Amino acid sequence: MASSANVMYILEHREIVQAHIQNHKLTWPPSRPDDSGNVAGDAPVKVCIRVRPLLPRDEDAQSFSLVEVQDSQMIHVTHPTIRWAGGRIATKTYDADIVFSEIASSKDVYDGMRLTQEIAQLMHQDGSELSILAYGQTGTGKTFTTTSLEEQIASEIFDLTSPDCQLSIRLSILEIRGSASYDLLSEPALQPITIFAGSGSAQFQGLSVHEVSDKEALLRLIKMGRELRLTRSTSKNDTSSRSHSIVSIKISQTKEGASEAVSYLNVVDLAGSERSSIVASHDAERVKESIDTNKSLAALKDCIRARLSDKPAFVPWRGNKLTMALKGAFENRTKQTREGHTSPSSKLFIIACVSPSVIDIEDTLNTLKYVTPFQLSAASAVDATVRQSDLQTSDDPRSWSHARSKTYITRNMPKLAALADRLLPHPSSTIASLFPLNAQALELLTNTPAPSETVPPDPRVLGAARPWISSYHKKLQDLAGKCAALDAAAAGGGKRAFGVVATASAGVRAGSMAGANSKGGLLAVLNGTDPSAHETGRVQRIFEDGTPWKAIERLESANR
Repeated sequence: MASSANVMYILEHREIVQAHIQNHKLTWPPSRPDDSGNVAGDAPVKVCIRVRPLLPRDEDAQSFSLVEVQDSQMIHVTHPTIRWAGGRIATKTYDADIVFSEIASSKDVYDGMRLTQEIAQLMHQDGSELSILAYGQTGTGKTFTTTSLEEQIASEIFDLTSPDCQLSIRLSILEIRGSASYDLLSEPALQPITIFAGSGSAQFQGLSVHEVSDKEALLRLIKMGRELRLTRSTSKNDTSSRSHSIVSIKISQTKEGASEAVSYLNVVDLAGSERSSIVASHDAERVKESIDTNKSLAALKDCIRARLSDKPAFVPWRGNKLTMALKGAFENRTKQTREGHTSPSSKLFIIACVSPSVIDIEDTLNTLKYVTPFQLSAASAVDATVRQSDLQTSDDPRSWSHARSKTYITRNMPKLAALADRLLPHPSSTIASLFPLNAQALELLTNTPAPSETVPPDPRVLGAARPWISSYHKKLQDLAGKCAALDAAAAGGGKRAFGVVATASAGVRAGSMAGANSKGGLLAVLNGTDPSAHETGRVQRIFEDGTPWKAIERLESANR
């Protein structure tokens, strides 16, 4: 939930904010020609975003939507804030593998994720695993979404089974509540279980497993587990889920004369994420639960990042009960399909559920910030960069100074922060000097003392950084792809590119590239968009007296 002062400010300036949203639409690039409304490709991790409709409580508070879905892979979120000199209205733009607007039905979500095809592939690959995670703040429809998916999956498994196969379905449902874990299908109910790391795998002591023979029995057990899950009223939801729920289905198929083929499917309804300012308003029990929940979500993020590595990397799945339970989702394995193609045998879908309401803007942005780094398709990343460059005057990483480059490493590559002087050993070294390096060369650089180094870093720092090299190398390649996209845009569309650098001490300065137009650079400075924060279009400012700032419009008129 946004602060009450900020919410009141937005509601008081509703007309200006909504006018900004409409003006931002004029900067949208054309929608993708291949906009098909469903997830394509065979990436091991896919990010989906689902926007819930405005609810009666939003309308009672006179709230309105700050979210616009442009097409099936792009979402714009307007973020008005109060600054010392008045208001600032900026719009952040995010790409995902697929975005579902507030009018999308549960069937649209299921079909858009291509789950029929995914489950068919899962059932034909022995040892494969598919996990679906719903993430987001309390009250954004995670349980509503996972409930619908579970019902459709239960029917799909039996419908997709070949008539000449003998099918065996085993179901278990567990709940992770704070530091404790419970069996939601035990007799008597809610028996505690122990999750611990065994020899290379997670073990579940005390967890019951139930064999089912038809979809009606499967649906009945899933509903039973859902009703036993602990909920409690919060400021956002009268029946907020306070725990992680994991529905695990083991699918075994046997054909005559063939060995048994086993696959696994998990549907995870994560506990609602909450910011520290909201956690502080809870009682002592809820505070401890919320802290444990946030720790588990941080551990989950670390494991997914490690899964995105281009080569086998250490996955810290033993660090938390949630990541132990989902250990199979982080394994970097591939198998041959029946068609002879190589496909990941472990796949992970992340559904980010967000609210469009003014009241929830901060939580919506936090959710998008959490999930959008999990997109790893290089083609998607370059395509997103091209679309971002169409929307705004972008900051070219090749223009960054030595200090700016170190700041980027510190903020975006935290495991390498203590080694920044080794990565940029000379005053002339910038982030662009790292673009040509492969992952091995980058790792070698972290092991090479810098000329100015007097005290070597702690060996534990080097050890902690090593598993992240591949992931950080991909970030550098994404920056290099952004540079290529800027060059292509400048060459193909006759556009001029600018590097806009904001510093706390020097204010704002524009570093124009070759052939840049000075008035255009000035517009970029006055506009004040921050590309590193996903901001696009232009920024609208409001003076303390509520008067919109017209400086940009006056300059544009002079530039015509």
